[in-house]
Amino acid sequence: MTFFGLLSLLPVYLTDEVGVSETLMGFFLGLNPLSRIALMLVFGAAVERYGRKLILALGLLGTGVFAVVLAAATVPPPGVLRLVVVGVGFGIIAVSFSAAVIGSQTFIGDVAAVDRESELMGVRSTAMGVGGVIGPLLVGGLVTLLTYDIAFVLLSGFSFAGTALVVVGVSETVTGTAVPGLD
Repeated sequence: MTFFGLLSLLPVYLTDEVGVSETLMGFFLGLNPLSRIALMLVFGAAVERYGRKLILALGLLGTGVFAVVLAAATVPPPGVLRLVVVGVGFGIIAVSFSAAVIGSQTFIGDVAAVDRESELMGVRSTAMGVGGVIGPLLVGGLVTLLTYDIAFVLLSGFSFAGTALVVVGVSETVTGTAVPGLD
């Protein structure tokens, strides 16, 4: 919900609130899918080395941080510093989204019976679809009542809650990869 909610309002937020040109906005919005090409490979190797739980938790945590960083994009005065904040935010989400996707998919592959993997991947896709509907509705309503900054920070709570749920409730499925505090 955090990712898709923010994504739905980013074009308006970046141009109207942050003051980013339409061309630069397009660059920032294209950065995430472009960088995922390489990052999915990186995290594919990382889940084998460091485990699924750590990568998934970092992906969810980073998505919340992305929301907070973008909320902070209007804090500096208009100019280069705002662009740097936005660039950092988009770098964070590129890494985080890739980590969350690879972490969740490999975890499902580990825990699901072979004849149920497709079913559980479908449940994961359905959950993402629900987040893609509820997230934009929620953030749009919050922006209407509050401000972009406050709405983004509030929406980050879903990612932080998801991170806590993974840290507390998920057991690592790859042996020899336990990380202190996350095992």
